[in-house]
Amino acid sequence: MVVLPVPRLNMKLKDIVQKDKIIKVPANSTVSSALSKLTSSHDASFVFDHDSFVGLVTPYHCLIKNSLPGNAKIEHCLYHPSHIQINAPLEKVINTFLESKIHYQPIFDSKDQFIGIVSVRHLLEGLRYDSRLRLPLDEVIRNKKNGLITIYEDDLVSTALNLFKQYKISKLVVINRDLKLKGVLSYYDLIHYLVVPRQKEHLGEREGNKSSFYNQRVRNFVKSHVLTLAPNHTLRVALDLVLDEKIGSVVVVDLEKHPLGIVTTRDFLSILLTNKVVAHLELLHKNLSKQSQEVVERFVGHITHWVEKKPDVSKAQLLVKENKQGGLFQIALSIFPKKGKPSIFKREGKNLVELLDKIKKH
Repeated sequence: MVVLPVPRLNMKLKDIVQKDKIIKVPANSTVSSALSKLTSSHDASFVFDHDSFVGLVTPYHCLIKNSLPGNAKIEHCLYHPSHIQINAPLEKVINTFLESKIHYQPIFDSKDQFIGIVSVRHLLEGLRYDSRLRLPLDEVIRNKKNGLITIYEDDLVSTALNLFKQYKISKLVVINRDLKLKGVLSYYDLIHYLVVPRQKEHLGEREGNKSSFYNQRVRNFVKSHVLTLAPNHTLRVALDLVLDEKIGSVVVVDLEKHPLGIVTTRDFLSILLTNKVVAHLELLHKNLSKQSQEVVERFVGHITHWVEKKPDVSKAQLLVKENKQGGLFQIALSIFPKKGKPSIFKREGKNLVELLDKIKKH
């Protein structure tokens, strides 16, 4: 029997501090050398003057905000992050990630001495099973501030750059004239290419000037390998993809591959920052296949929202068993009120989706 209680932010910062494999650069480095190992506008190199930490170098502050050439010294774009001490609550760490848009932050001891770093990925890895990640993706994308911002694959790079600046986003969903998904375009890829040309020959480099780059088609720079999910999947399933595949976003699509929204690291952080206290929900399951687990996870998302809206409920418990031989499912949902006896709803049958739907409508 597998028991999955609802975790909250009980993990401590000291549990996820990274003390090795840190990208360090000396204070006299150039912009190009400091950024050479970074792959995203959210990455950072940690700058040291001998053994003393002096700041961060990020693509945003060097390439986007200041537009410095590759041979400029990093002192001209040094970013001084807020000092997060080892005993700080995770809410402060998440806030810092969101406000700075930098996914790597230095951590200090009580004497303000550098002791390591914390990354968004390490944080999210430790919070995979947080109850708030049971939110359905359709609800996540429906509540996003800007909605879905798309661009046609045959639009110009100049159009893409204007959209990035207008909406202050780092990724655009690329579609064809049939409104079907063609890929994702990263702001960092365009800006980094424009300011610090890569060594390999590319379309813009052959042309030899910036105006020709602006007039290139978006399709020449789009990343066509994109991971997608249906809107009825949960945020937890999306996070599993992001962490396991080492990507930064998942596109939500309908059955005909029309994009409905995009879920990024920022969405996970924003959801985890909510401090709403919810009733305890406990999931117990036995012998479930991976497909059945995904179905149950989506159902749990709906039950969680229902429980949140019931002030008289103290907790809920969902038990799901699958018979390996006959494909028979047994389901029991127990609702525990703050006063009185619990209500128990049971169903048994071979169609898991139908059984859960009957439980939901009860």
